[in-house]
Amino acid sequence: MLPGAVHVVQRPPVPLQQGRPAGGGRPTVAGSITDTDTNSHRRRTLGDDDSGHSQAAAAGAAAAAAQAQSLSDYFENNVIDYAFRAQTWTIAANMHVGLSTAACSDSSVGTEATGGSYARVSYARSLANWAGTQSAGSTTASSGTGGVTSNNAAVSFPTPSAGWGTVTHFFISDASSGGNLILCQALTTSKTINSGDTVSFPIASITVTFQ
Repeated sequence: MLPGAVHVVQRPPVPLQQGRPAGGGRPTVAGSITDTDTNSHRRRTLGDDDSGHSQAAAAGAAAAAAQAQSLSDYFENNVIDYAFRAQTWTIAANMHVGLSTAACSDSSVGTEATGGSYARVSYARSLANWAGTQSAGSTTASSGTGGVTSNNAAVSFPTPSAGWGTVTHFFISDASSGGNLILCQALTTSKTINSGDTVSFPIASITVTFQ
């Protein structure tokens, strides 16, 4: 299996980890995708080389460099207007996690994967699905001090019926297609998705930190 990473902080079994640049105040996002290679039937994590040796240190450095563009303009503008300018903001009930084969930006998902049964994965906004800031896996209102949340359930994509190409980025949007971009981040190591592979973000492998 292979994992990958986006602008989110990861926890085991995901090896990818991204930190906040010194002096920065933007949220940190990291993510790791797990892929079961149908040819080798071996579980790997994006960030490991073919011999199974960890590349986490190099991955972390690469992630930090890309961190400046994790949250979208849409999300930042709405948070500012809602929190400081008393404007209303209606947020979709479900988030949708997707994969891209080219670089994303603050306003675009880049080139989204297509074909071969690819589809974004719907993941509801709820206490059950996203951890409180007090600890990974928690399901009560946030009461922690670290400003970190992560996925409490695996985010699993449909089994590819054909290759999806080389996935380089992941993103979260508010719709199953199109919609508004929430965040996007480069994987620490790109991954070629083949027909029959199992593609998933394990529990606690998508982490968002506000500091």
